[in-house]
Amino acid sequence: MTRQERQKQLMTHILIAAAVLAIAVIVVIVCVRISNRPEKNAESAAVTAEASNTVQPDAAAANPEMAQTETAAENAGAVQTEADAENPGTARAGAAQTETAAAETEEDSPGSLMAEQSLVEKLSVDAKKNLETEKARLEKEEEERKRQEEEEAKKAEVKDRDELSELPVDELVEYLRNKEVPEELIGFMEEYPEAREFVTDYLYQPDPPLSKDISGEVVKGQFPHFLQWDERWGYEDYGGSFFAVAGCGPTAMSVVYSGLTGKTDMNPYKMSQWAEEQGYYIVGEGTSWEMMWSGANSLGLYWWEVDFDENSIRAALDSGCPIIAAMSPGGDFTSFGHFIVMTDIDDEGNITIRDSNSIERTERTWTWDELMWQTAAMWAYNYDDGEYYDDGEYY
Repeated sequence: MTRQERQKQLMTHILIAAAVLAIAVIVVIVCVRISNRPEKNAESAAVTAEASNTVQPDAAAANPEMAQTETAAENAGAVQTEADAENPGTARAGAAQTETAAAETEEDSPGSLMAEQSLVEKLSVDAKKNLETEKARLEKEEEERKRQEEEEAKKAEVKDRDELSELPVDELVEYLRNKEVPEELIGFMEEYPEAREFVTDYLYQPDPPLSKDISGEVVKGQFPHFLQWDERWGYEDYGGSFFAVAGCGPTAMSVVYSGLTGKTDMNPYKMSQWAEEQGYYIVGEGTSWEMMWSGANSLGLYWWEVDFDENSIRAALDSGCPIIAAMSPGGDFTSFGHFIVMTDIDDEGNITIRDSNSIERTERTWTWDELMWQTAAMWAYNYDDGEYYDDGEYY
């Protein structure tokens, strides 16, 4: 409804209220006039009686029966007069009652008129107050409608990506909450600032969703860097949470599986669906460690647990066997629990990783000492498809 239409509606309500007030006043006036009508009827009756006495002789002559009736009435009157003569007290009492009633009528008439006039005035004042109250109510409703429309318009207004990228974090958080972006994603962005663009892009999700094809990123013997907050699958559900928030386990396994086999049938989201079907997701905890060995067997991978020494890690990585590491809360990687993939090691012992929650942490190397103090467990993997591996190449 436009503002002009609402103003027209407001004026219509006011005119209707004024019409109701006028009708109420007219009804009161009519009622007052009707209440005064008995006095006029009495006067009319007296005039009629005098006229009847004037024409009575002629009517009696013309109608003997009427004459007889009137004679009987006169006789009855004479009898009543005689009775009054015999009982003067009764006659005087009746006369006194008549005079008192007449006096009361004369005394009450001015007061009644004043009371009726006061009632009309009171009704007029009440009607005016009601009209003003109704007008104030309508104006208040109009103000509330405008306020709600402004809030809705503000919520409906979506800033473009460039504007959002320039907002300070606290302003961005408030903006995203006003846009009803899920609190889980906002908290994820606050913990992992690199995911800021992913979280703000929740407002611009394409329809239909992006393709989850990973064929252009998978090469056998190389380990792709899949992000759990990739827009291709980050907004999907995993165990009742967003995949971006809880999908580190399936993402790590997808990196290992895709790099070892060269297959593209188990992208991170497909891996998460499979993990849920197999019961590897634990509500309130995340992906079970059991997926790292039992799940690996089901996927056709060989695995073994890696000892906490540099030689064991080097032996696995130099053989082209990636290592999934479960990281403890409170370190460089997570405040809850996280899985990363170790993919290579150089001559100086610097380890290359794939962190599904960070581009920055993936692009740098890590020393043995930096990683081991925050690592809880490690599993290495291999895949035998009848080919053999030597010096970074499959034959």
